[in-house]
Order: sequence, then structure tokens, then C-alpha cells
Amino acid sequence: MHQGVDDMLAKGWRAQQLAHADTRQGAINVILATTGRPVILEDLSSDVRLTTAERSLLAEAGLRSAVIAPMMWEGELSGTVAVASKRAAAFDPRDAEFLAGVANQVTAIVRMAGLVDGLQSATERLSDAQAHAVMMLAAAAEAHDHTTGLHLESVRAFAEAIAREMDYEEGAVRELGLAATLHDIGKIRVPDSILSSSMRFDSDDWEIARVWDVLKQHSIWGAEFLAPRPEFALAAKVARWHHERWDGKGYPDGIAGEQIPEEVTIVTVADAFDAMVHERPYRAARSVEEAMIEIVRCRGVQFNPAVVDALVALHRRGAVTDQVDDLRMAA
Repeated sequence: MHQGVDDMLAKGWRAQQLAHADTRQGAINVILATTGRPVILEDLSSDVRLTTAERSLLAEAGLRSAVIAPMMWEGELSGTVAVASKRAAAFDPRDAEFLAGVANQVTAIVRMAGLVDGLQSATERLSDAQAHAVMMLAAAAEAHDHTTGLHLESVRAFAEAIAREMDYEEGAVRELGLAATLHDIGKIRVPDSILSSSMRFDSDDWEIARVWDVLKQHSIWGAEFLAPRPEFALAAKVARWHHERWDGKGYPDGIAGEQIPEEVTIVTVADAFDAMVHERPYRAARSVEEAMIEIVRCRGVQFNPAVVDALVALHRRGAVTDQVDDLRMAA
């Protein structure tokens, strides 16, 4: 039965590839850029989508088949990830989908590394932190979280805007932005099957409760990952406590009110707001107005009142809506 399903999947995949085939030489990048999907090359010696020079070079290397996945960012082809084999027709659609996932992660990590590199250091300590951040973000490729790139950029932007509204000095704003970027670094240890799940985690079902228990560990894992590096003291606090609540009903430690560092509460609000205004596998995105109503409703319960007030002030000036529009356009 499974073989039949695989055969049908393979036939559908080949039909899709042929529909976009271009008999002109050098058509691979055109197909990748147009479809945004991986390409399977079952016979490198005869595939017309390769140039004569490419076919010759691959033949000399003894390679007979390959799969190539695009690295897409903001709708543009920024690079490719490829795997080749010395066997003909060595790859199937499942291999292509797997490589596409890898390409997505590589693209997100390259983008995140660029964001961290772009932060200007106010102190030598922050400069060192940026260098370490690039290394750690590269390791985070194994997190398999397909929304990470956009989510981290959004949380960083909202956290920095709130911090400026609360009169943080620019050096502190940038350090908080870096910490916000790393708030979910612990997800590198969360299994892909959990991160990619579309199930909701508010059921009494035993299996869902078990999965939820695993997912909640990411805050502890992130703090453990960052804590050994003194320059990441703030980032470690944010990673551990960004799911704590003002009323003490959060996790992992159940701390409350001013026990939670103010910088952490800023990231908590930025993270929650961003999650509401962007689409998730289990629900549609909310409007900015709907998200603001929810944030205000939870003022003094889930969120630090002073941080909520700062976000409200930004919203009244139109800064929040502008930021959301800019981020959605970049998605």
C-alpha cells in the first residue's frame, strides 16, 4: 500500500517538474526562482535543464542524479542547496521535501546572522556577544522551526521599540534587541515533529499534554545554552523567563511581578503581540486592533503594566501598525 502511495507521489512530482521544464540550457535556476520548489534531476547525463558544461563536469565527477532546493528570501532566489549521488534516480519526492526543509533553515539562519551582524555595538562586550550570536544561531538550524526568521526579526523590532518608548539608552536597546533575537534559542532541542505540529496545546488529552511538557522545556534549555557565556547574561534571563506571567502563573519558575526583570517583560509582550498579528498553523492572524485589545486585557495579569502602557503609547502614534505592515510586506 505504501509503495503505491509513493509511486503516485513520485508521478505527481515528475509531472510538476515537467510542467515547469525549460528546454533552454541553464534552466535550473529559472525553475527554482519561479516555483520556489526543489528540482529532482534523475539523469544528470541527459537532463536538458543543465548546460552542456554542467553535464560534462558532473559526469567527470561520476555523479548521476541530484536534487536541488532553492534558498528563498522575500520571494527571491538567494542561493541553492544540492545533494548528488553516483546512482541514477537516487532521489524521490520525500528526499526533495527534506532538502527543501534544510534549505529553509539555512536561509533563516543566514538571515538571522545578518540581523545580528547589523546591530551596531555600543560597547566591546556587545561586539563580542554579536560574534558569539552568529555561531549559536548557526547551530539553531537544527531547530526545524520554519517561522523562526520572520518571528525573531519581528520580536526584536517590537522589543526595541518598546524599550525606546520606556527611555532605555540606545546601548541598552540594542543589547535587549540581541537578547530578544535569542529568546527561543532553546528550540534547537525540541523535536521537529513538535515544532511543526498544527495541534493546539490547550486540551486535556494526555498525548497533547505530554507534547506540551516537552515544548515548555525550551525556555530552560535556552537559558542553559546561554548561561555559560557572561556576555549573554541578559539573553539567558530572557530565554528562561519570557513565558513567565505578571501574576506568577507562567513557567518554568512561576516568578511574578517585579521578580521578573523588566527587560524580560518587554520581550514577553513583544513576543505575545507578534504571535497574535502573524498567522500560525493552528489559527489565522489577528488584526493590530484585536491584538492590542488582548494585550490591554491582560495588563497586570499576564503582562507588566508599564510595558503594556508603552506599547499602547506607540500604537496611539501609529508606530505599531506601521511596524506590522513593514514586517508583513517583508514576509
